[in-house]
Amino acid sequence: TGNEATQVVHVPLTFRDLPPSLEGLRILNLSDLHLGLGRTAADLSLLLDGLRADPPDLVVLTGDVADKLEELEAALGLVTAFAPRLGVYAALGNHEYLNDIEQMLPAYRRSSVRLLVNESASVAVGDATLFLAGVDDPVFIGPARPFFERSIADCAAAAPPAAFRLLLCHRPEGFEPAADNGFHLTLSGHKHGGQIGLLGRSIFEVVLGIPYLWGSYRRGNSRLYTTSGFGHWFPFRLNCPAEAPILTLKRG
Repeated sequence: TGNEATQVVHVPLTFRDLPPSLEGLRILNLSDLHLGLGRTAADLSLLLDGLRADPPDLVVLTGDVADKLEELEAALGLVTAFAPRLGVYAALGNHEYLNDIEQMLPAYRRSSVRLLVNESASVAVGDATLFLAGVDDPVFIGPARPFFERSIADCAAAAPPAAFRLLLCHRPEGFEPAADNGFHLTLSGHKHGGQIGLLGRSIFEVVLGIPYLWGSYRRGNSRLYTTSGFGHWFPFRLNCPAEAPILTLKRG
């Protein structure tokens, strides 16, 4: 088992103070596609074709999109052509660095996907503001926690006061600093859910207590969704299918 098609999963997330204009907003989070390693751009194309009749409002790429440059270029072309109404935004993962960042970065810059590397953008949605920040991946930078604390605080400083704050962070280790800095929602991947699930969570969370590996989490008024990933490192998964989550914002 393990090389079955990637599933689209619908995840409603409630927020107490969600601006009415953002009620029902849907975000497709594509992470850990690892195109060129089991999955290809053709798999992504198939998934996006299935969503065209009722497309999400926003598409975000949260790292490890491709392990081959030509697959990255194809993927960026596909999500651009899909043209969600609020655009496509991306953050880097560790594999963008491991597979030669000097090639991967220019591919992003040539595309119209907005890559956020410790940067932010504000998108008007009706009379609300959606503030998006993307944090770099600390694969060559040193310990993740102090890096995330610093860079996420810097990103948060740019947020307009009443904005809904969304953080794209490849590693879920960014969630606690994000919650501490007032982000409402963090979208992550990286862990693949360990590729083995038990009771709807990663087996490594159930057995070893390692948090944030797969699924939906809450810390105060802040939410995290860690996807199990569109692709995988090796084609074995058990009770932890490859997924493309669509997160729907709800007031509640």
